[in-house]
Amino acid sequence: MPRKPLSIFDNLNKEELLEIVRNEAGDRVSDSLIVVANRIIEIPEYSCTINIRAGEDVSDFMKKWTNKFINGYNNRPSQRTSNPIGTQHDPILDEIISARIHHTTDDLESIKYGHRLSMSAENIAGAFLEEYIAEELISQGWHCCWGETMKKY
Repeated sequence: MPRKPLSIFDNLNKEELLEIVRNEAGDRVSDSLIVVANRIIEIPEYSCTINIRAGEDVSDFMKKWTNKFINGYNNRPSQRTSNPIGTQHDPILDEIISARIHHTTDDLESIKYGHRLSMSAENIAGAFLEEYIAEELISQGWHCCWGETMKKY
């Protein structure tokens, strides 16, 4: 059952909302930004969550949403430098690994580091693949929701 549209959009029509997006984006406006903004205006429940403070309105929502999209685009994988591995090791994994193989303490540390490095590499490869797909399919009318500006359904 579809959710009720967000009441925040009820006071302005689509063109007024898109004008807020265009004005906020300025020279950073893109076809993809407008296509995705159109979709969240048409189906508001697809929009990501944006915190609106007391006294803020739909204009503030659309400005924040626009900047989230643009910042996501500007921070796409080809434009950023990855950070060192930040995940922490769960000690229960030591117990599981130890139950399956005989190893030295140094072996266990290498296994744990290698696992975290592999997971990080998979995430990076996935992000590059998403960007590549976005670039290849834009000519077919497919647009990326940069900055996680739409919910996953």
